[in-house]
Amino acid sequence: MLSCLNNRNVFLRTASRGTYMSRLAATPDSSQLLAIIRAQHDITRYGLDLNSVMSLVLETTQRLTGANAGAIELVEGRQMIYRAVSGAASHMLGLVLDMDASLSGTCVKSRQVLHCDDSETDQRVDRAACRSVGLRSMIVAPLLRDHQALGVVKVMSPTPHAFSDRDIAVLQLMSDLIAAAMYNADQQGQDKLYKKASTDFLTGIPNRSRFMEHGGNAIALAKRESHKLAMLMLDVDGLKAVNDSFGHFYGDVAIQEIASRIQSMVRQSDLAARIGGDEFAVMLSGVHDWKSVEVFISRLTRVCDRPLEVAGNMLDIGVSIGAALYPKDGDSMDQLMAVADGRMYEAKRQRKLVGAPPQLDG
Repeated sequence: MLSCLNNRNVFLRTASRGTYMSRLAATPDSSQLLAIIRAQHDITRYGLDLNSVMSLVLETTQRLTGANAGAIELVEGRQMIYRAVSGAASHMLGLVLDMDASLSGTCVKSRQVLHCDDSETDQRVDRAACRSVGLRSMIVAPLLRDHQALGVVKVMSPTPHAFSDRDIAVLQLMSDLIAAAMYNADQQGQDKLYKKASTDFLTGIPNRSRFMEHGGNAIALAKRESHKLAMLMLDVDGLKAVNDSFGHFYGDVAIQEIASRIQSMVRQSDLAARIGGDEFAVMLSGVHDWKSVEVFISRLTRVCDRPLEVAGNMLDIGVSIGAALYPKDGDSMDQLMAVADGRMYEAKRQRKLVGAPPQLDG
């Protein structure tokens, strides 16, 4: 990345004044280049943790371009799937788009940076979709590896003409960082890349992006077939005490053990995921009634509440669980997560009361 600074200085010394002025506006300034270099340095700390790399680069890109939202979409078959999001796009994680009906898909096919000044007048975009999320302008850059577009990085704004040529140059440099990280994370093909982008690095189970994608598909299927689903939100209890008493290494071991215990309890048709630092989620399919959900939660709680011994130290860990039933409690991922999250915090409050087991509101 230091070569970016060197190339810029050579160009400035040799360009004519007219070219100098036009290209200068399209070149990241010194503060932006330094921020990109810092991002490149920070990426090395994450090693092969592709999800953390994508989040870091995306947040940096959004800040440097003044966008209010950002997204990284990866190509999976004929679809584009949001695998990392930032800002106002945070609720769009796991969103699935048709490659043939989006500007992102056009970017992948052309392998060129695309700039939309106003979605109301640009015929390349899905105007209805842009209106639904309040989007007016965007820049989309391809993530290229060996001349193949693996996906795109995109910044967005609710304001028309929000982005300059300089912002485009920033996005191009940042897309190179993401593409390089993808190459380093996996060199065995796109299927392996998809798995890394949808897997939590610490625990090896699906991440939030994969959970949102799976949940959206599960709800769509349940609607068609009139089935019930249950969403569980879990929060690890005792983790702060473990970190404070023994250090974060022990805390990571505790999170890994909780993930393993949850995985041991779910069926192949269900999906368990780590969706945050100490938060997990489970989507249960083929649910018959609320009573069956209560029974599962009781069994899962007993398994997760077992003490954990690490290097001779007993770690007192457990989980608080809240649940929501589809379609009774909501018919979207956001609605179900909000209900389950509220019940999870109520369960946590009750667990703090001496001898009071969590009560489920069914």
